[in-house]
Amino acid sequence: MQDFIAFLVAHKTVVDPTLATFDFIRQKDGELSPVYAAVAEHMPPDVSRGFHQGSMKIPDDATWQLHEKSYAKMIEFVGRMYKAGIPLVAGTDALPGFTLQRELELYVQAGLTPAQTLQVATYNGAKYSRVLDDRGVIMQGKRADLVLVDGDPTQNISDIRKIVLVVKGDKAYFPSEIDTALGIKPFAAPIKVTGL
Repeated sequence: MQDFIAFLVAHKTVVDPTLATFDFIRQKDGELSPVYAAVAEHMPPDVSRGFHQGSMKIPDDATWQLHEKSYAKMIEFVGRMYKAGIPLVAGTDALPGFTLQRELELYVQAGLTPAQTLQVATYNGAKYSRVLDDRGVIMQGKRADLVLVDGDPTQNISDIRKIVLVVKGDKAYFPSEIDTALGIKPFAAPIKVTGL
């Protein structure tokens, strides 16, 4: 592993771990996937039911323990890569809009601070996509794509689910309204904004 990490560092490889995507390796059929545990009660019943379907055939507890240990090693490895200076970016191939938050929680579990994790999800994404000149940080002259969170994700990364306002360019979107229209119980109470 040390040789592999050294290889990634030497080649300036940027890694998108997609840990939430690989959680399926430890999910027993009929049990709630940990990736969706924080969002399941917000979803319509037909969507929530799907969160209990395991795709691995885990025949017994001994096999499950092996899968659990393997997944824990994946998480640990992400922390080792970060500490070694391998640039990370945040992404997931799982349910769009609802699993990136779990991905960020897993980075904190891997040993990154919440603030470092937010940098991976914002600044690093822009830097390694080569668009940092107009996005990735909050400052005059950059694109006005922002989220307003009811909480402090620099202290508690799970607060990142409590988005109350999204500003994209000159448009404002209220996730509570969009979620309600889709049959999803909002993650944060609606706010009133004047002047938009």
